[in-house]
Amino acid sequence: LYMRASMVTATTSTLMPRQVVTVAHSLKTGERRTVLDSGGGRYLPTGHLLYVPVGGGMFIAPFDPGSARVTGSPVAVSGVGDTVADVATSGTLVFTATQAQARRTALWLTRAGERTPLRLEPGPYQFPRLSPDGTRLAVARGDALASKADVWLYDVDGSSATRLTFDERSSSPVWTSYSRRVAVSSFAD
Repeated sequence: LYMRASMVTATTSTLMPRQVVTVAHSLKTGERRTVLDSGGGRYLPTGHLLYVPVGGGMFIAPFDPGSARVTGSPVAVSGVGDTVADVATSGTLVFTATQAQARRTALWLTRAGERTPLRLEPGPYQFPRLSPDGTRLAVARGDALASKADVWLYDVDGSSATRLTFDERSSSPVWTSYSRRVAVSSFAD
């Protein structure tokens, strides 16, 4: 039923406390099913759901895309406050986690659960997105919740950093499929 489906995360408000739900939408029947009623989730090609509950932390659980249901017990990936993550097509997970926005550390996480900090200065990172080829990281730096952030590009080996936007009103980077361009959201008046 849900094998050809889209999964979306919707928030009812940008104000705190947020109400966030993740919904699977069948492209065949139009039926919608709530997958998570308290957090944002993302289906991974490994057959898992990676999700961040509203209260913080990050979890992964077995997921059946046919029924759009979690099929096993979740495992904590990060138990720390605010967590934002992205997964490359290779399966590499990058995430930021901290209680305070000002000092986040970007980390690699292997499938074996080993955490390795990226060679980036700790900072106010949000919305990390790995390029499809796995060589670069696009990330918002600043306070995106207060609409004061810019998008930066980093080589994952730490060799270079490039500021992509200069308006302090940009966030949520998304890579094109060939890793050549990045689209961003703008907090326009």
